[in-house]
Amino acid sequence: MQPRPDFERVAKSAHDPRTIDQIIEHYSLEKNLAKRLKISSKEDRRRFYREAYDTLFQQLPHHPQHNNNYLDHGYISKQAALLKKLIKPDADLIEIGAGDARLAIEMAPHCRSVTAIDVSDALFQPQQAPANVQFLLTNGTTIDMPDGSVDFVYSNQLVEHLHPDDAEEQLREIIRVLRKGGKYFCITPNVTSGPHDVSKYFDYVATGFHLKEHSFSSLASLLRSAGFRSATPLLVRKGGYRVLPFYVAQTIEIAFKIAQTTTRASLRSNPRIRNALGINMIATK
Repeated sequence: MQPRPDFERVAKSAHDPRTIDQIIEHYSLEKNLAKRLKISSKEDRRRFYREAYDTLFQQLPHHPQHNNNYLDHGYISKQAALLKKLIKPDADLIEIGAGDARLAIEMAPHCRSVTAIDVSDALFQPQQAPANVQFLLTNGTTIDMPDGSVDFVYSNQLVEHLHPDDAEEQLREIIRVLRKGGKYFCITPNVTSGPHDVSKYFDYVATGFHLKEHSFSSLASLLRSAGFRSATPLLVRKGGYRVLPFYVAQTIEIAFKIAQTTTRASLRSNPRIRNALGINMIATK
């Protein structure tokens, strides 16, 4: 199993200090688990989402989410700073794909309630959670909360992990639990500059747990199809944000697609281009 020629550059960009053998071990396991997810029936996936992620985290002590130092150096606080600008004081907030729930805990003083949701609790440490934070397990699509019970739903690096047949079902669940006028803020990597899972070291399309990476257009279409009234791209920079017109977002994607391979590598290393290609989309019920 040979890595891509640009392996070292990709690893540096990802802040990944692991050895090539550790990355190969991660890739082999995740790719096999992803294959099972892709061919599983809907009913089997409800069980297998949790099993797959528990297996990954338990068998790979070197998995980046166990020791992601760059996330410890301000990344969580930057996410929290942005969310505080997007939500109203005393909002009821859900984070889907919460992982270790550090962001949910960070947001607790600024919200009436925070619900952290994930398919696995392998990374969550409940003793660290304030009284207004709860952790819920999901089967990958359902949200075990009442209709119209929250103001804001947030996910970061989540929708790309869902089987394409499950994504719209989960979005309908998000709409169900949102109050009228509630918002869903979705952050996901752009397929144009992908892949963005562990297969980025070996392949040129996602073959790991990113079961479907999106473009601006495909994500907006999915959100509207699920029932959201609007879906608006945002350009997020230095803790602030502004609306990113669709035509600008699509122009950046087209330019990246037609660029030569060597030019793409240069573009990926440009923080402004990389930031503009990242999908930050807010949808309104």
